[in-house]
Amino acid sequence: MISWNTTNQCNLYCDHCYRPFEKAARQLGLSEDEVLGYLRRWQREGIIRRFGAALRHREADIEANAMIVWRVPPEQIQFAGRRVASFPEV
Repeated sequence: MISWNTTNQCNLYCDHCYRPFEKAARQLGLSEDEVLGYLRRWQREGIIRRFGAALRHREADIEANAMIVWRVPPEQIQFAGRRVASFPEV
């Protein structure tokens, strides 16, 4: 079994790291600064909470992936969220 933790690891050598919104800006007919301005505003307003890369699991030869859903009483949601987020795998 091989375990490879890719969380928070990037070599910064792909085009996306240098200009991740260039293509979207071009498709929208906007400048990159305009796109970034919208994204920052939406993040401030809580419309967007975070950005992250999407891994195409099958193309990366990852055979298993899991998503779980828990029913948590409303008064325990903050505790449960912090507890789960404390694991490095999450």
